[in-house]
Amino acid sequence: MHYAVKNRLSYKAVEDLIALMKSHCPSPNNLPNTFYELKKFVMELNQHTLIHLCSNCYIKLPDKKPKCNCCTNADICDLVLLSLEQRLLQLYEKHDNFQYPHIRMHDSSCLCDIYDGKAFQNLMAKDGFLSCSHNTGLVLSTDGVPVFKSSKGSHGLCI
Repeated sequence: MHYAVKNRLSYKAVEDLIALMKSHCPSPNNLPNTFYELKKFVMELNQHTLIHLCSNCYIKLPDKKPKCNCCTNADICDLVLLSLEQRLLQLYEKHDNFQYPHIRMHDSSCLCDIYDGKAFQNLMAKDGFLSCSHNTGLVLSTDGVPVFKSSKGSHGLCI
């Protein structure tokens, strides 16, 4: 939604962006189908903290006057902190999201994902921790590539 607002996307443009994202993601997925569903989803996640930082020295800036005293011409960066605890609670409320095995493309001749590795396979084995349906594993991963990048800014993932 921030991307849509910042770039002044129309309702139709947001729906086209959703369709584009859906066409690039394997099915089934949990992406919203409409602008209304996206808006509803964002409202559920809207428990966040916004921190202003200097783009040069990365000093935390006050909310009321986001201007760096050290770097006069530096741009302001925004860091959005989402509550991992709150998001996990929301995921557990929708417990059908935790069905395993995942429906995904798999080629046994190569390692394509964390699920193909020996450590994860050991956890899923007969006596492994994740073999019991009452246990849950949390996999967080990022390749360090910005999620969005433009001449005016970029968005990445930090855990």
